[in-house]
Amino acid sequence: MKLKKLAAIGLAAAMATGMLAGCGSSDGSSESGESTEATAKDVTIWYYWETEGHQVALDKIIEDYNNSQDTYEVTAKYVPFADFKKQLSIGASADELPDIAILDSPDHASYATMGIFEDLTGKFDVDSYYEGAVNSCTLDGKLYGVPFGVNCLGLYYNEDMLNAAGCSVPTTWDELMETAEAVTTDSVSGLAFCSIQNEEGTFNFTPWLWSTGASSYEIDSEEGIRALTYAKELIDSGVMSKECTNWTQGDVMN
Repeated sequence: MKLKKLAAIGLAAAMATGMLAGCGSSDGSSESGESTEATAKDVTIWYYWETEGHQVALDKIIEDYNNSQDTYEVTAKYVPFADFKKQLSIGASADELPDIAILDSPDHASYATMGIFEDLTGKFDVDSYYEGAVNSCTLDGKLYGVPFGVNCLGLYYNEDMLNAAGCSVPTTWDELMETAEAVTTDSVSGLAFCSIQNEEGTFNFTPWLWSTGASSYEIDSEEGIRALTYAKELIDSGVMSKECTNWTQGDVMN
């Protein structure tokens, strides 16, 4: 696959550059008079981030890296999240893959089994990363990726709205329901979280499941039913918009 070939070529080129440094003359020419200067190798990154802040930060990292050396020239390509899996699958079949892909961790294992990822075992020191993040990049004891970022969910509240409604910050499900009802108006819903029917929605629902004492693999338990019922009650009571079932995390933030 192209991804494997290019990854291997990149590593070999980097090693060769280090081994051959000093073999030519100082003016960049060999003893035969031929130029030994090499053009920068193109490296393509695919990413799915839709948030402008993420895109700006990635562009800055790439710009700084490109300016720091002349061996590689990195460019990034945005692929919408909804099309990302399809584009990688098509690319794998057509042998047209990027050199690097920034993936959502739930998808990592499925692509690793397709054989499109380079085995990075022993090539990166991942001891400083959280165990869970490394596990998401590991399959059958082999490392097929490097953790790039970790999402942490938090519940944000509008202090002015709570004060106007005479409410304090809720600490239980019952208090959350009461507070959400108190701040709900004709134009503002009291609560929102991404509930779209994919792994993104599952990611947002899991903390509700965990708060019952159940694990991620006990969604069909009594506790799991209680958590899902509570989410349904939020919508049925009108404190959370039904549109949340179509909203991504970016939609909720906006």
